[in-house]
Amino acid sequence: KNYIQIQANSLDIEKYNIFDINGKIIKQINYTSNNNIIDISNLPYGVYILNIVTKNTVINNKFIKE
Repeated sequence: KNYIQIQANSLDIEKYNIFDINGKIIKQINYTSNNNIIDISNLPYGVYILNIVTKNTVINNKFIKE
């Protein structure tokens, strides 16, 4: 409910972005080797898109903050 854990052993992640359902960027996080847990405790309840930017691709995942 308050954290998202990313397991991406083979991905070369550069940054994370969180967007609200309307496409407005809520949070940007530059990736470091020790930040595979994203704190979402300050987000209001709702539906969001987690955008994972790697060197080769962009991955989008929808999640619900409860």
